[in-house]
Amino acid sequence: MGSRGKDLKKLESALFSAWKEDQPFEFGSGWHEGVMGDIRSRTASLGCGALSGGYVSMVLRFSAIAAAVTILFVIYAFNSDITPFRDLAMMFFDDPAGFIIAPPAV
Repeated sequence: MGSRGKDLKKLESALFSAWKEDQPFEFGSGWHEGVMGDIRSRTASLGCGALSGGYVSMVLRFSAIAAAVTILFVIYAFNSDITPFRDLAMMFFDDPAGFIIAPPAV
C-alpha cells in the first residue's frame, strides 16, 4: 500500500470518528448576518443591478399610466354617443384577446 492508500485510510478514519462522535454544530454570532449579506450581494449581481436604478421604475410608472389612460378611453367609449366607439368597446369586453390580435374594421 502506497502513501496514497495511507492518506486515504487516515481520511476515512478521521471521517468515521467525526461521524461517530456526532457533536452538535453551533453557529457563530454573526452567521445569520453573513449569510444574508452573501445572498444580497449575489442577487445584486444577477443582472438587475444595472436596470434597477432607473429603467425599471420608469417602465413600471409608464405602464401604470398607460393602463389608466386605456381605462379612461374605454369609459369614454361607453359613455359617448358615438356608436362605433361603443361597439368597439363592447367587442373589446366580449373578447379582449381576439380584439387585440385581430381588431375589427369599423
